[in-house]
Amino acid sequence: MADETGARTGRSRPLTVARSALAVLRLLRVPIVCGAITVLALLVPEQTPEIIRALVQRVLLPFDEWLPWVELSLAISGFGLIVLMLWWIARQLAARLGDDLAPEAHRALDPVVRALVLLLFAAAALAIWRSRTQDPDSQTRDAVVLALRREFPRLHKDAPVMAALFSYNRILAYAAVVTGLAGVAMAALLPKLSIAPREFVAGGATSLLGRAATIAAYGAGAVIFLVFIASPVRVPITVGSLAILFAFIICMALVLAQFSYWSDRHRLPYIALLVTWIVGLSLLDLNDNHTIYRTASSAAPAQVAAANASPLQIDTAFRRWWEARPDKARYEQRNQPYPVYVVAAQGGGIYAAFHTASILSALQDDCPGFAHHLFAISSVSGGSLGAAAFAGLVTQTEGEALAGAVASPCREAPRAFRQSMVDLADTMLSEDLLAPLVSGLLFSDFFQQVVPYPLPSLDRALRLEKSFERAMDVATGRLAASKTRKDRVAGPNFLSSRFADHWSAADSTPALVINTTEVGSGRRRILSPFEFARDDLLFVPLSELPVSGSGASRSELPVSAAAVLSARFPWVTPAGSFREYVRDAATGQPLPGQQLRKVRVVDGAYFENSGVATALDLIRAMEQTARSGPAPFADKIRIRLIVLTRGGYPSQTFYGLGETVSPIQALLNTQTSRAFITIAEAERLLNAAVPPQRETAQLLPRRLHKIILRDLDYPPPLGWYLSPITTLLIRAQNGVADACKPVTDGSQSRRGRFLSDADADCLLNDVTRELKGE
Repeated sequence: MADETGARTGRSRPLTVARSALAVLRLLRVPIVCGAITVLALLVPEQTPEIIRALVQRVLLPFDEWLPWVELSLAISGFGLIVLMLWWIARQLAARLGDDLAPEAHRALDPVVRALVLLLFAAAALAIWRSRTQDPDSQTRDAVVLALRREFPRLHKDAPVMAALFSYNRILAYAAVVTGLAGVAMAALLPKLSIAPREFVAGGATSLLGRAATIAAYGAGAVIFLVFIASPVRVPITVGSLAILFAFIICMALVLAQFSYWSDRHRLPYIALLVTWIVGLSLLDLNDNHTIYRTASSAAPAQVAAANASPLQIDTAFRRWWEARPDKARYEQRNQPYPVYVVAAQGGGIYAAFHTASILSALQDDCPGFAHHLFAISSVSGGSLGAAAFAGLVTQTEGEALAGAVASPCREAPRAFRQSMVDLADTMLSEDLLAPLVSGLLFSDFFQQVVPYPLPSLDRALRLEKSFERAMDVATGRLAASKTRKDRVAGPNFLSSRFADHWSAADSTPALVINTTEVGSGRRRILSPFEFARDDLLFVPLSELPVSGSGASRSELPVSAAAVLSARFPWVTPAGSFREYVRDAATGQPLPGQQLRKVRVVDGAYFENSGVATALDLIRAMEQTARSGPAPFADKIRIRLIVLTRGGYPSQTFYGLGETVSPIQALLNTQTSRAFITIAEAERLLNAAVPPQRETAQLLPRRLHKIILRDLDYPPPLGWYLSPITTLLIRAQNGVADACKPVTDGSQSRRGRFLSDADADCLLNDVTRELKGE
């Protein structure tokens, strides 16, 4: 009999353990879920190591006097508060609901919470450790020194500089070890969950934390939310992305813990009901607040005629631009073609924006007449922000560009770095564009999910637009405390001005041709001051958008919103939407009844990430215009394409879960490969007339220049914030014209410069020779 009882007990032991484990997981589900979210946020996004790296570098260098220390202190404090908050919530749940647990489950509560604390600290330590980079090799060292010497001409001894710049690796290693040891100490010193003082148990029956603690906690959460709403840019930049993330997790843990407590006490699935409400609102599309900023979404029938005003066409736009060039005579006298440039800027978040703005600014610094020859920039995603930044800086120096085009297109001596275009672009795109976006994602847009009415002011994309506009203010001196009023740049912020008015045929500012992808059809949707290749492309209607009221008005879409519309990659920045009239596919005319339809657009990279496909369409249209009309000028111009890109074809590294993962991998890799296939096609098309490489006295520059951003020691992150070292490594690749050792096709011969395969040297060389008419 005893043997039978023992056998029965042995067989039931695993079942008892499983039941106890499920009971523990159910009781502590909120701390465990919030802890898992914290771990994933620290380890999964590739932007996280760059944030940590940037924070430590800014403290060490330092580039700011006090702001990095505030951000660092808030990040450390926020992480500590997460750990303490999750432990406190677990203790409250155990104290209030633990009596219902079996003895085995009750004894397991404390070890589970201590393991969770250890896991959080281990994840933080690993995130800090992963933020380290390789020790600088010779290429990286030379690149950083070159970038610094441009900024500080008297810098000659690089060893002390390298020791200071790259000491962050050592600091990060120490910080990772200290974080791990702190986790062990905290896990050992925290009071046991099984011992719950009376003050923890006291309080109302419907409150998990107690009345006073509940009022304090939710009052603090409301204050945080209102602060981020009232100051969508300045406060997030001061606080930093990590502190914002930790604040959100703390607030979310408090709310979910209370809902979990109510669910267990009232036997109602409050959290499931909340999730159902949110999903239902999304399914019915009742709370989409991501409409294009400052555009209308409805119209009265009386506005149809005005809304269908014909936009400017490429033949008219390019001909007017050509006729307005003041330096045509210089090239006609020398019987040389007039250089016309089109740029294709690839996507890639902030690193693509920085690379685009920096390298075009370097061309502009060497040759002030360059912008006068740059007709348009076809851009995608982050490249669109870089193109808009460059165009805005050109607008601020319009007089210099015009004088350079008429008098001397290129400088004889290098320009001083301070207040140069490269310096301004560096200052502008070194700003933290990520923190306002994170605050919008985690607070304002998260609140929008439970509100059954769209509130456009809560749109997180709007915060990215506003921070981008603020970055231009910082770069141009409007917010610089050291500048007097007379030194500040006059006039409106280019990025906050209307996109429809950003380009004029008589000015030097290039036309921004911004690529997006229409969600419904998968086709390109382009924002441009003129239209071209209408049969193959769709354009965002800019001349007149439907509005309500007594009459139609022109779109108030700002340049910043147009650029960000191209950079809406998944989940981080949302799909943008607008309404347009439903048109006949054959005639392009509105259908009877003046019907409106909703259109959603996302990142232009979904269709093609290089911008080259649209650039080729544009060049074909330009060439057709130059060959036709009453006064053809095709023999007087030579159109060149400059492609700014990075990376290459992806390669497979994971072969598991073949039936499940392979189709997804193929879709994503096809999207990536399309950019490089398009670039290769453009090279074959535009460089076909260049003879094979052979030694000749005459160099024949290529019609397509491909400038590849190289990864030095580590790839730049896909996000909206760069560390100081990363900006130096990108800026070092802007090119040095005198270092070009070309072969007959104008490409770099891979000798004579610190970067053995740099591409920008010969681009600067070719542009300088062309603009000078050599």
